[in-house]
Parts: sequence; C-alpha cells; structure tokens
Amino acid sequence: MTIKKIDNFNFPVGEKQLSQDAYYKALSEANSGFYPFGENGIWHGGFHIDEGVLKKVDNDGILRCMAHGEVVAYRVNNIYHKIVYLDNVELKTPYKEQQKVAYFSTGFTLVRHLLQMPKIAGATATPPSITLYSLYMHQLDWYGYQQKGQESGSQVDYPCYWQAQAGKVDEKKAETIAGSVIREKGKDTKIVGLLLKGSKVRLGEQKANMSGWYKIVSITAGTVVTPNGLQNELGNITGYVWHNDIGKTAADRPTGKTAEANKDYEICKEDNKKVGKPEVEVKGIAVYGTANDSQKLTYLPQTATFELDGQENGYAKIRKIDNCTVPAVLVAENGGDEAPHKGYVKLTSLIVTQLKPEKLDKVVVLKTPVPINKGDFIGYIGHNVSQSERFDEPKEAPLSNMKRALDKQLPPMAHIELLTCDDLPAFITKTRALAGKLPESEKSIILVEKEARLVQAAKPAGWLSSGVAIHFTDTTESYYIKIKPVYTVNLPSRFFHTSTEQPLFDPGVGKVVNGINGKIQAKSPSAQPYTLTASEKMYVRRIYPELTEADIPDKVELISGGKGQDTTLPSVYSEPANDEDFFTIRFMIENKPYWIAASKVLHLNGEDGQLNSSVSYWHDFPLSLDDNLSPQEKKRNTVCYPRTVSLISLENDGLIAIEDENTKWVQVTALDEQTLPIHGWVNIKDNAQAHIKRRSPWHWPGFETIEEKASIGELSDKIGKNKVAKLDLADYTPAMRALHQILTGTLIYSTQRKKDLPPPTFTDRDLKEGLRRSWTAELIGHLLVKYESEWYADEALSKWNEIDDLFEEEKQQQKVIIEAGLDKLGITEPYLRDFALDVVDEAHEHVKSNWQLEKAQRIKPSLWWKQVAQAQTQNQTTSTEQSNANTNTNTSKLSNLSTDGKAWFIHPVAMVDYFNVRSAEIIFPLKVKPINNFDMQFGKNFNWTKNNNQTAFSSSRNGGRKHAGRDLYTEPKEDIIAVSDGVVLKINEFYCYTHQITVKHHTNSGREFIIRYGEVDKESIKVKTGDFVKQGTVLAKTGLLLRNVRATDPQSRIIEVDIDGESKKMTPLMVINGKIIYMLHLEYYSGNSGLDLKKSLTDKSKKPYERRDDLTDPIELLKEGYSNSFGADLE
Repeated sequence: MTIKKIDNFNFPVGEKQLSQDAYYKALSEANSGFYPFGENGIWHGGFHIDEGVLKKVDNDGILRCMAHGEVVAYRVNNIYHKIVYLDNVELKTPYKEQQKVAYFSTGFTLVRHLLQMPKIAGATATPPSITLYSLYMHQLDWYGYQQKGQESGSQVDYPCYWQAQAGKVDEKKAETIAGSVIREKGKDTKIVGLLLKGSKVRLGEQKANMSGWYKIVSITAGTVVTPNGLQNELGNITGYVWHNDIGKTAADRPTGKTAEANKDYEICKEDNKKVGKPEVEVKGIAVYGTANDSQKLTYLPQTATFELDGQENGYAKIRKIDNCTVPAVLVAENGGDEAPHKGYVKLTSLIVTQLKPEKLDKVVVLKTPVPINKGDFIGYIGHNVSQSERFDEPKEAPLSNMKRALDKQLPPMAHIELLTCDDLPAFITKTRALAGKLPESEKSIILVEKEARLVQAAKPAGWLSSGVAIHFTDTTESYYIKIKPVYTVNLPSRFFHTSTEQPLFDPGVGKVVNGINGKIQAKSPSAQPYTLTASEKMYVRRIYPELTEADIPDKVELISGGKGQDTTLPSVYSEPANDEDFFTIRFMIENKPYWIAASKVLHLNGEDGQLNSSVSYWHDFPLSLDDNLSPQEKKRNTVCYPRTVSLISLENDGLIAIEDENTKWVQVTALDEQTLPIHGWVNIKDNAQAHIKRRSPWHWPGFETIEEKASIGELSDKIGKNKVAKLDLADYTPAMRALHQILTGTLIYSTQRKKDLPPPTFTDRDLKEGLRRSWTAELIGHLLVKYESEWYADEALSKWNEIDDLFEEEKQQQKVIIEAGLDKLGITEPYLRDFALDVVDEAHEHVKSNWQLEKAQRIKPSLWWKQVAQAQTQNQTTSTEQSNANTNTNTSKLSNLSTDGKAWFIHPVAMVDYFNVRSAEIIFPLKVKPINNFDMQFGKNFNWTKNNNQTAFSSSRNGGRKHAGRDLYTEPKEDIIAVSDGVVLKINEFYCYTHQITVKHHTNSGREFIIRYGEVDKESIKVKTGDFVKQGTVLAKTGLLLRNVRATDPQSRIIEVDIDGESKKMTPLMVINGKIIYMLHLEYYSGNSGLDLKKSLTDKSKKPYERRDDLTDPIELLKEGYSNSFGADLE
C-alpha cells in the first residue's frame, strides 16, 4: 500500500478555507480547550471546535481530513458515555426523579501523514521527512448516525474507513471480461460467446474438416458471456470450442470425432475479450475465492449488488448477491437465508452504499491503513458535555426507544490535534539547512522584520463616474487591476456632420462587428467611424469634467443617430430629456493607464461592463517605495514586532497586488511600537524592500521548540498558584514561560493600557485575547511543545492521581484567604468562622468526589494511545512506501506512535496554508483519465500513448500532413487544466469550430516550454491573453469538432448546437461506435525557436507537420503528468 504525501493542510471544519488569522479568531470564541494548556493547568495538546467556533467558520457539523494520509485507528461509540453526578441525591420530589448528567463521546479517528521536503535540484539524497498524526476526537456515536438516517430528506455520509456493508458495481471500474471463445461455425467464424475460465461443459461431435473444434452441447457449471451480458446456460447459443482451451493436460481434452458424452470438460483459458458482430467488450466484476487475486472464481454482471460481511486486504467478503443470476460456484454450502453466497470482490471495484464500524465501543487498529485525502469526510462532530455543563435529565427515558438525549439538546464539540513522535527539532534543523537551496517559487512565507515599513496607497488621481463602462486589460487576480474607461455620450444632433469614411461593417447585413479593442460587440446598436470636432469635444468635457482634451480621440464610434441613448445606460434606448434629437458616440481612453481596486468591480465578474458607483483611479500603480514620507508618517507605519504571513493565505484572501510579472505586493497587519495594529503593503520582490524577506516554509521562521518536563500535577499546581499569588518567573515551567512572553504582547498589556497589570494567569480570558490578535495568535501557533499525550496513561491513572494531592493544598489556601477576609470584616465568633470553613470543606469534598467520577468514567474510557501503539507494534502497520504520484525519490519509512505516550504537538492552524508542497512539476492536462486511455473504453484502437492510431503524434492526415500533437478523448466538456505555472500567450480559433489556448509554462526546476491546448470549447474558456495561470488552473473544457451538415449525413448524426449565440444544426466529426467524442489536442514546443510567438506555432511551409521547428512529441510530458496526477504509470 502507498501513502500520499502532504501537499498542504486544511482546517478540519468548513468546505471554504479561510486564513490562519480567521481561524485563530474563530477559536477564540470557544468556551474552553485552548492550546497548549487550559485554565485548570491541565495539558491540552489541541483545540476545541464548539458552537462558538462553528458560527464563525461553518456550521455543517462535519469533520474533514486536514491532509492526505491514511487512517490507522478509530473508535465509534454505540451510545455516548454518560456520567451521572450525585447533585440530586438528597433532593426531594420532583427533583429526585431527575439526575445531573453529562454525555460525552470517546469516538475518535487517528490519521497518519507523511510530510517530506521537496527534492533539491541536482541532489541525490532523499529529502528529509517526518511522520505526523492528526486526531479527531469526540465524534458522533452510532446511535446518532442511525437517527440521522431516519430524518426526513437527510443525506447521511459514512467514513470510508468503516467496513463496507453493501455495494454495487462501479461501472467506471468494471473490468473487461475475458474468456475462451465459442465460435459459431468453428475456426475464424463469428464469436457467439465467451466461456469463463473454470466453467464445465459437455461436448459433442468434432466439426467436419476442422480438427480440434468440438460442438458445445451444454454448460453444467459456469458462465458464458454474450453481447447481451452473462448467463449460466447456453440458451439459443450454438457453436464450437477449441480443444486446446480445455483441460490442463492432453488427457483432459476431447479426442476423436466425438467427445465423451457424459464427461464435464473444464475451460482452462481466458484469452479473448471480444464477442459478437460487430465485436464488443462486455464488462463486469471479478469474484475471487480468497481476499487476494490468486483464485478468480467467476465474473458477475454490472447489475450485481452485494451485501457484505467485512473486509480484508482491500477485498470485501460477499454475504449475499442480488440483481443477477448467481452461478453455483458462488453458492455457500449451509449458508442459509442470511448468507447464501460466498466470494470476495475488490473494494476498488465497488461503489459502497452502506458502511458500518468494524466494532462498536472498541478501538479498531486497521491492519491495513485506509488511504484518505485532504478534505475527505472523517465523521460528524459529536459531544463532550463537561462537568460544568451537566444538566437535569429524567432517570427514566420518556420513550422506551430513546437511548439518550437528542443531539440538538447537547452542545457540539470536537477536539483536534496534530503531533509527531519523531524527532521534530532534528527534522527542522535538517530542513532549515536545505531550505536556502529551494527555488524562489517555494518561498511562500513572508517574513516582516522589525523596522520594516508598511506602504500606504498613494492618493488617487481622480474618480470615474457611475455609469462609465470599463474594458478590462488585466485579468490577473490582483487587489489593483488595469482597465480602460469607455465613454458613451449623447450629443445634440445640431453637432452632427456628414462623414465620408467607410463603416466598419455593412449595417444592412446585421452581422456582428469588431468594436472597441477588436472585441466582438452586440449586433445592436450599430457602429461606424465618426470624427469629433473641437466643439463636440468641449461638449463631452462639460459632461465628464475629469477628461482632458488629450483623453478624447479624434475618431470615435458612432453608435446611433436620431433619437439617442441614455448616457449611463448605452445598451438601453430612451427618449431624451427635451425635444432635441441626439446621436450617440462611444470611445475608449487609450492615452494613459488606469488602475482601480478590483473590489469595486466585483459585480462585473471580470467581464467588460458599467460601473455601478464612483470609483477612484490611479494613473501609476498605487503602491510605491518612494521615500517621500514625513518622519511622523514613517514612524506610524514602522513595524516594531516581527511576524510572518503566508503568501497562500494572502492569495486566498485577495490581499495581493500584482504590479507586473516580477513585482508583487502583499497586505499585512503588524504592530507598531505602541503595540497597536497597523495595516499596509510590502513589496515581496527579492531585495526590493528592506526588512522584507521571502522564506520557504522549510525555514520554519518564528517556530520555537519547547520540551515541557513538568508533570501534570506540577503544571496544574504552578498555574493554580499563579492565579492566587504572583509566581516568580524563575519558577515557571518552559511552556509557561514561553506563553507568558507571548501574552504580555497582547493589547491588554499594550502601553496604552495600565502598566501595573499583573502577569497573565493563563485563564481562558488571557488565551482568548491572545488568539484574537493575529500577531500573538501566530506566536502561540508557533509553539512546538513536547509532552505526554492526555490520551495515554497507565492502568492506575497514576499521572491523573497527582491532581488528588492538590485538593488539600488548594483547600488550605482557600481557608487562609477566607480567614483573612473574616478578620478584615471583624468576624471573631467561633461558630461563624467554623461555619465558613465547614462550607469550604463540604465544597471540596463535593469537588473531590466529582473528580473521582471524572477520572473513572470520563478519562479512563477516553484513553486509546496505549492500545494503538501496542497494536501497531504487533501488526507492523508502518505503511510502507510513498506514492509514485508524489515523489520520484527513494521511499521514506513511516513511524508508529511512541510507546511512552510522548510526542511533539503542533498547533494545526499554524499548518493551514503553510505548506504548498508541489512535488509534481508537471500534472496531466485533464482532471480525469481520457476515455482513450489503455484501460478505458477506447483504449485498444485509439490509445493515445501508442503510435499505431490516429490520436498519435506523427500519424497521417489529409494532404500528406502529419499530426502535430496527441489527442485525448473525453466525455462532454471535461475540465482542461494547466500542466504547470505559466502565462497565456494567445487565444484564437482552431479547427472545426474549436479554439486553442497557447501557454508559456515554467516549472520550479527551471524548465520552460510552450503548450498549445487545442480543440477546446470556445464558450468555456476561462482565461485571457496575458493571464498568469497556476498549475491546475482550469483553462477551458474539452471541445467538439464540428462541420456543416451535408445532404448525405444521416439524421441520427446531426445535432443542434449553440454557435456564437445562434442555434445551428451541425455534424460532429468524431463519432466512435455511436458515441460523440470530445477531446483535447495537445502540442508541445520545446522553446528552441523562442518562448514567445514571434515565430508563429503554425507554419504551412514547414512540412510535414506545418508547425515551427521546435515542435516535439508531447508523450513524455504527458506520461510524467499522468503519473503525478493519477499515481500510476502508463502501459
């Protein structure tokens, strides 16, 4: 089995991913459960997601896997555990019928991950790697899943790592069935059936004049495949079988003119996959005798459905088969009605329709870990009702089938952790030593050092009025974008003068015209050239005073004459405000650049259109490093506390401004010397701005490793003492000291607040405040702490028993405080003082008794670490190898959990969008496998990887031309994606009503080349010339080659399609076996003739390809991308 390496981390809740800042702020809304320890001083290696957090991020209650990996263990409660507290024991009716309870889940999922540094160019050594684990604790119980299934209209998801209970054949994964031929009249005649290997048949006479071909009389056991499917009897099939396909030795085969009449001959070969005329392939699912492929029993048709009884080694055990005829070989002896059938099927060949945990209330350690991808369903958030949240519940349920309180009555809560049992400091040291050798594209962390200056946008040059149209000249996803204003103006007809210039089009024909910037415009209104006079320009400037005389061109477009158009709505005709007739002109400002904030034109979705409000503009890029600020302005914008920000998060939040291809600015928030937040921009071009550096995540900037050795009792004791009396900093534990330093940087401790505040006491209030401030939240997230997991303990709970000894000390401390208070109040009466102290004794006894309940009934049932670690050691579930889809380097061994419970804990939010491991330089240009793949429906005759068919590079075309690329066939309109980063050079028409997109690509290692993505669907194109595209960006969808209908075309071939907004009847060029083919035609240019289009890619003089000289077969690039995208090599 292989494990897919980590490429990045997601937050475990919410489909839409937010920034680290947003997640830290959301976590500040939790009631409790902060990293690295709680208000009670108990170690806490993760964070809680409760109702407060869910309101800020997502409220669907679903937990999703944070990164690619494999599930190694899980536990699902049948019904939540319940603690019954003793609060109501002494109470009278009606309260005695109630009891104080707290429901909680011990359900969890443990996922193992592999994090590996990218390979250094030219290096031969395997890059450093580390094994991580993510934990998802307190999940929904099995009863909760059942209740969800009973809700009206509910769609219930089930984790992929549970055991399959039922399934159906996945038609996309169905196998082509192979067998031994039955030929209608013997050798070289029509194949009327395929006999599956192992089938037993009765034979008759040998075919006259055709030695070795025997007539088949009947099937006594087994299956025959026909064009219509699978059957267990011959039916109306008549034909002959070849004697060498029978038996394993000559003694097992028929001889002479007639076969033995009562002998069952066994079929021993399966060397043909075609049947019928025309020949077709029949697909089905293979059934095996054991949980491996060593003994194939038979095939079943695609209609088959299964009830299953567990799984092993990637195979599901069959309990019952439905929706097809079941061959005798799959009938279980003494199986009964509940399990009448037998055999195994590959899980990968099934669509699993029902799953269930392998065991309930038990830790399940998977012998074979189950792969899981980032974002996959882990489970539903469950509950962990704390002692302080306990509530009254009737001792007897109001309904007999009600097993617990309803989910809506219980507060949702999940506990999330990320950890490693490897040597994390050593791993960081290794990666830091190599990080400087990574390419610039890997440097996705911006380090904002002390003394860095945040840049503010310059004062706008002016304002564009609402109603002015704009033309986008820049389609990059940037905070500021370039546009050209387009003005449509109604001029009084008294200005109109005759023009002798020829129109841009024939208005009588009513065709589309090339309007501004060569773009195709609507058919109406019509347009023709018109020359403005000086008086007309002056009139225009009176309407739009922001325009200069130079802005208004001499030649404009005349849109209409006579009754004019509304100035602000040029596409809507309206009567003028007075009786004077108007004519309408349109022009674009070409003499100067315009920059605007992209957020002001979101309503246009990147398409040319009108402003719906006034928008400020700049003629120069709004951000500049020009040092023309006053000393006060410099001081106000100078960073005093360093921080790091993720370039990936900034991209997701739209906080990147692209000045040109080589210059980017990012918006950051930092602290000034008053510890007050400041916002502004920094230039991230290498060495462009002082104190601004780009770092790779493998530098681990700002991260601090801390080995905390205080026991639970010591940690709790010190934090407790710090609440009631000032604990000397020298007595702080390492983790306390680090957290203290961070929290004193929060706004509460700013110089604008009281300077005599006591030090942080690590209360929930302190931790919430820290998470609300992005700079302190980042520092908390960068604490990497080694400690013993709270899910590990010995049988006696020794470490938790340390808390017991603290109760007496705490009680005595409280008595001292109360006695001091009584003295201050002048209360000296012994009975009053004794009463007050007795209350303390009673309260502490109550607390101690509840603590004993918590230990025995909550903490102990929640433990799992020891069981998993022991099982891993016994099962040796160290998975193995890295996926070929993620690396070409040597494999890295995965490690198990530590046997002593010690681990390095990492704040999961610190990893969100932190890594962007792009181990694949090249990916496949489609999100799906082509249907002319070797293992798909057209693989044999149209296999794009082979050189023996029309899809291949260099295959012959009409007129002696040779094919200049590779054709990838698909289902209708599949997404085409960029194989690597690049820039769009050109988009134009291609063959047969399709278009092409030409992209200059580059990779992290410095490879550069040009790809022509041809025969794409015109209407689906999502990019424009000049766009920068990232690897995986959707460029367009696969296209359909069309030609005009001919009189000889059968009606069945003619389809109706939309072309340029008109419905037309056309004939598809590519139809195979009645299936209309969509495709991507891909051409590869090495760049030897230039990495631009100064030399056109198409050159009719260059025979035989009619392409420029650096055209190359793209097969190796496609194979590389295929392996990286699909994790498999091509046959």
